[in-house]
Amino acid sequence: MPSRRQFLATSAAVGAAALAGCSALPFGGGGGDDGNDEPSAEPSDDTPRETNVASGWPNPRRDPAHTGWVPDGGVADPSVEWRSEPVPFNARPSVAGATVVVGAKGLTGFDVLSGETLWSSRYGTGGWAPPVVNDVAYATTRTLEGNDQPGVVAVDAVDGELLNATAISDPAGIPPTRSFDDVRDRYFLPVEGGVRAVVWPGPDEDRTGDDEPPEWRQDVFGTHAAPLAYDSGLLVATAGAGEVYTFGMNGDGNWRRNLNDMVTAPAVVGAQRVYVGTHEQVVALERIDGGEAWRVPRPATAPLALDDGRLYTVHGDALVARSPRTGGAVWETSLDNRPSTAPAVGGDAVYLGREDGEVHAFDVEDGEQRWTRSVGDGLGPTLALTSDRLYAVAESDGTYRVVSVA
Repeated sequence: MPSRRQFLATSAAVGAAALAGCSALPFGGGGGDDGNDEPSAEPSDDTPRETNVASGWPNPRRDPAHTGWVPDGGVADPSVEWRSEPVPFNARPSVAGATVVVGAKGLTGFDVLSGETLWSSRYGTGGWAPPVVNDVAYATTRTLEGNDQPGVVAVDAVDGELLNATAISDPAGIPPTRSFDDVRDRYFLPVEGGVRAVVWPGPDEDRTGDDEPPEWRQDVFGTHAAPLAYDSGLLVATAGAGEVYTFGMNGDGNWRRNLNDMVTAPAVVGAQRVYVGTHEQVVALERIDGGEAWRVPRPATAPLALDDGRLYTVHGDALVARSPRTGGAVWETSLDNRPSTAPAVGGDAVYLGREDGEVHAFDVEDGEQRWTRSVGDGLGPTLALTSDRLYAVAESDGTYRVVSVA
């Protein structure tokens, strides 16, 4: 087994290179535009313009656009490699470099190869995986060290050291979304009744005092339903009541849309459309003006995923691959037991976990099942996929642990 140092070196090289039971529905016909699941035209490519993720699974849905897609990822004929020490039942993993970072009541770092606990921090991310950018994990906290103010913290993902803290009076308890702006390091934060953009302090700046450093703040109506989605200058916020808001990098409002239904899945930002799952439907909105491209009247019971040809949606015990252009079903398969995770797409397979602790892999072309493995008695809501491993939080003997499958 390679050492942690070798793994870090390999990850850095890969990152540098990167930055430089089923019923298949036939292609053909024009169905899907009217919101039904009739056969659709061949799927269209709606890959986000720039997700800026070199390797791993460093965000709640892999990248800031929330695609849940790892182009070079995937595992074949896997087995359980290791189980970590117990973690909270609602813990969700991120994977960056040689560390699996789990957020819930506090942040914890595990070695990707052995599952050894490397560090722990009191700063948590609630029910969301912590975003990790350049080996720095970000989380919100109700009280900063040294004062009683809430805020946002940056923690070294390698050793757990607190690197910086910024006082924010009204964070919503959802971790921030980091931009990849070439000029300034900036993060976007859901706050109570709004969205806030903050320039991250440099290493010599102290932002733990009383003065708040918002670059801009915009109001939104309702409670945030998920972390903010971001791609190529477009920021998308979803409120649980059904409001979808978009903003530019400078805070200008682009468009606003009321879906009149409770949002149940984080927005996914494609190159042409924004996809949102609600209590009763999946809706595609035109990225440029928010106009409705299509809607499917089936409840979205898990976050969506998007690769370079298909949009994947979960409805009850069904996984459906859809045309991003029309919304029509390309194929649909039933898992015979309710899925508990969001889908993760890697290479030519899409992965989904069930309530009973089984993980399934399906072929992206036709939905045929590749393999299934039991990793515990139950599964948490996140599968984190990398180039050669799959991570989940699985229940076993009444405790929840991070599981590595390879």
